[in-house]
Amino acid sequence: WNGLEMQYQGIKPKIIVEPLMRDFTGKNGEQIQVYCFNGKAKVVIKFWGNNLLSIWDSDFKSIDNYFKFPEKNIKQKSNSIIQLAMELSVQLAENFNFIRVDWYIFKNKLYFEELTLTPYSGFINFSIKHVNFLLGNLINLERT
Repeated sequence: WNGLEMQYQGIKPKIIVEPLMRDFTGKNGEQIQVYCFNGKAKVVIKFWGNNLLSIWDSDFKSIDNYFKFPEKNIKQKSNSIIQLAMELSVQLAENFNFIRVDWYIFKNKLYFEELTLTPYSGFINFSIKHVNFLLGNLINLERT
């Protein structure tokens, strides 16, 4: 077991087959990650492809890149699909202190991908040191 994903330790492995979602050029769909704290969406990341991403806060204000991704952060306006992903994520995150809800966009439709308790296996690198405290302070452990 590498990383900090102990929650999977007791789960019996299974194989799940899903349809391959690529366009005619072989390009994968775009991804959205919604970081939810105490049932509320606080950070939304949209991976546009071509090494570009956008990051917004809960009011869809563009924010600087918190993470050391190889992608370049671009100031981009959100759209209705991104806003829908955020609304649905709040419903899915209702009973969690923290959860990342992942979505996939293919042919302009939104598809649920997964719920993630330990993004990047707990080893994400922040571009700004204080982001550890900023995001950590969003978690209310007394809520459980």
